[in-house]
Amino acid sequence: MRLPFGAISKRIARWAAPPVQHELAPLVTRETDNRMSQIGDCIRALENRSRSASPKIFATDEHPENHRRRLVHELITEHPDADAAYQIIVDAINSIEDLNTRAHSILHEVRYLLTYIMVPNGPGRLVDVSDLISSALVQLKSWKIEPAIAPGFNLEAQRLPFEDDSIDGMLLCEVIEHFNSDPMFCLIEVNRVLRPDGFIVLSTPNAASWFAIYKALQHMQPNRFANYGTKEHEKFHFIHAREYVPSEIVLLLEAAGFGDVEMTTKDYGISPPYHPVPGFDASLRGETIFCRAYKRGRPQKRYLTPIYLEDKDFDGFAGR
Repeated sequence: MRLPFGAISKRIARWAAPPVQHELAPLVTRETDNRMSQIGDCIRALENRSRSASPKIFATDEHPENHRRRLVHELITEHPDADAAYQIIVDAINSIEDLNTRAHSILHEVRYLLTYIMVPNGPGRLVDVSDLISSALVQLKSWKIEPAIAPGFNLEAQRLPFEDDSIDGMLLCEVIEHFNSDPMFCLIEVNRVLRPDGFIVLSTPNAASWFAIYKALQHMQPNRFANYGTKEHEKFHFIHAREYVPSEIVLLLEAAGFGDVEMTTKDYGISPPYHPVPGFDASLRGETIFCRAYKRGRPQKRYLTPIYLEDKDFDGFAGR
């Protein structure tokens, strides 16, 4: 497994990003409000402990907004062609009419930009389930974006509406953590519709991140979005049913017939950077897993342990 995206320079001097919708700062979604409240609770809990007993959670006192801007700048420094993509992404965010949704999207800038970077150049047919970076992919990487999956479509049970071997790439970003019964069904379907050597770009919360570990150590819920919805439309693939560690994502992709997995992790920049826990491997500890893999053959497994209760070889695509 190669990790080409992980070596990002930390030599950042004084850099000032263009201001992005500062008037939206008071407008936050439930996820952001919950997240910042949890960070505040963590800090207050530590303040109530004796100095000798207080672990160091944050590596610096960097303001979260500055942290997020720095992460964006690091990505653009390593990938200069991403600068134009960032401007397109910012424009797309600023065009969102709902102010709460717009404010929430600003906090995902790092994820959007790194997802764009991990998508190879086109041309070809690309399915983007998230849709927000589509304009950048069309304008700068020559992709033809296929219509996104309609709301209510069950990726764990329904066949994708594309012919076999007809798609060049699939973006499955912040999706798999919502699956509650059968993630392999979806990945096998992605394999079916991709052409040979087609690619998948996947992102999902990292259950082994310093963020999750420090929350668990403070007796807080480490799942990034562990809230049950109360409205009818929030009862289908809403809560994060299962968050994964990086090695599990590799297992799933390889079982579904993908290879040459490239992986990195990155923080959102919603909080200051976390301090590594001494004595443990510090690699792949960012809040979000990002990976790219290529179709290298038919799926190998229908189910696999330890992600499923049983191990079963692949015996054919659904509906055949």
